[in-house]
Amino acid sequence: MNGNTINIWSDTWLPQYDPGYLRASFPMPLHTPTVVAELMDKHHHTWDLSKIRAFISSRDAQAIMAIPISNSDLPDRLIWPHTMNERYSVKFRYYYLMKHKKNQVVMKASSSHVIDSNVCFRIWNCQTLPKIKIFLWRSVNGFLPTFKIFFKHKLCQSPICPFCKEQPESIEHTLFLCPRAAKVWFASCIAYRPLPQDFTSLDSWILDLRLCETFNLEEKGWIITHFAFTSWAIWKTRCTMVYDNSNSCPPSPELTASLADRSVVEFISLVSSKENRNHFNNTPVISHQWVNPPVGTVKINCDAAWDKVSNATFDGVVIRDHTGILLDGIAHCFQSLSVVQAECHAIRSGLELAHVRGFTNVIVETDSKDGLPCPSN
Repeated sequence: MNGNTINIWSDTWLPQYDPGYLRASFPMPLHTPTVVAELMDKHHHTWDLSKIRAFISSRDAQAIMAIPISNSDLPDRLIWPHTMNERYSVKFRYYYLMKHKKNQVVMKASSSHVIDSNVCFRIWNCQTLPKIKIFLWRSVNGFLPTFKIFFKHKLCQSPICPFCKEQPESIEHTLFLCPRAAKVWFASCIAYRPLPQDFTSLDSWILDLRLCETFNLEEKGWIITHFAFTSWAIWKTRCTMVYDNSNSCPPSPELTASLADRSVVEFISLVSSKENRNHFNNTPVISHQWVNPPVGTVKINCDAAWDKVSNATFDGVVIRDHTGILLDGIAHCFQSLSVVQAECHAIRSGLELAHVRGFTNVIVETDSKDGLPCPSN
């Protein structure tokens, strides 16, 4: 873009930045720049923010400085920034909305509080059976058929727990706070004692475990696996007693906890043995040796490193012929907004260097599957 028709203060022109345009912190005088071209030093390919720096935040300034200035003077045009080909379609709009919707999952079945996306990530990456992952997902989203939910929809006469006969049978009560469930947890190998005053919801319990600094990552994974199998055992026992053996005596909490612990041991041993077999028998041999290009062709190898916190970016390019002799190379230090942008900058630098050297038959080699299609667009 040349920036001649893009309004600084009303057009969406800042990539990966919400809301995408600048907001002035103070009232601006009449002579303040209004189009993006007024902020560009096209001769040196740098940004000159001196005329608006007093009216924008440091975050705004950093977002602008991370945008590379094009070498060409092509006119401005509208693009869809969420696809590699920059073209809008209903399909990609749907993908975009669903991707952002996953960041906050709203729980509608039992309350209106918002479930952190890290909770769902923990569930789907938990070391347990697929059916138990689905069970946990239904639990945190309030989709288990407890008597409290049935009573709310007028499907049963009472919301009271069939075991303790004191409290409404919510999901949290069924799996944790019912005296019988609490005994199962205490009898399990993690010896957990759920307290009503400390237990607000199932998803908050999972999130608190993720943020807990007492355990390392491996220990947290072990606890989540035990939590998954124990919750499943409590729920299955509850359903068996309610629907199959309503007149018989329920198994003891110690037996339920023992069965859950045994399931964990069996599952972990099976997973470990399968991983070992895959490691020794099915591990592909991957060669990282550099491959010479054909005669008369040069190969451009490029790579970039990006720091998410400071947006600091470093890229490097080397060009070699078919014998492996180094012909040229270049490196840069700059600002960028994403790792894809950094990789694209490295690819562009390599192609520009090859053009300056007069190389016409080139092969570009990079480890970025997202960055490579960019030059062709």
